[in-house]
Amino acid sequence: MTTATHPGNAPADRPAGAPWLVTEAAAFLRISPRHLWRLIDAGDVRSIRIGRRVLIADIEVRRLATGGVA
Repeated sequence: MTTATHPGNAPADRPAGAPWLVTEAAAFLRISPRHLWRLIDAGDVRSIRIGRRVLIADIEVRRLATGGVA
């Protein structure tokens, strides 16, 4: 997966609105996957679990990219 040059711009090959895996979102936000897991566990980042996969909504990743954790 390619990453954008700025956290506000999603990679060109990513469909708009598509949910993110934790590892993809962490790479895009330029933080470690462990840090993102801590944010999820603390309730600062909303996620959804489908089976064994944890997904983060595109709008949530964009919120983090533009405004950080509030």
